[in-house]
Amino acid sequence: MIMQKYGPLLSLEEIRDVLKYKTEEAVKKAYYKGTLPIKLVKIEGRAGLFCSAQAIADYIDQVDKEGSENVMA
Repeated sequence: MIMQKYGPLLSLEEIRDVLKYKTEEAVKKAYYKGTLPIKLVKIEGRAGLFCSAQAIADYIDQVDKEGSENVMA
């Protein structure tokens, strides 16, 4: 679904939307502090930082799996 909505690469604004950060600056701050759970890359000739839709989908799947494992029956 992420790929369908945003395409293969997400900008900081789109990453903010998907991961529910308050601002793009908050995403940057987490990235530079090393606490952002996904890898961002610079693309030559383009301004800003980007992430692949697959990396975000993988992260969300991981969080979902960990949450399922922590559910008490």
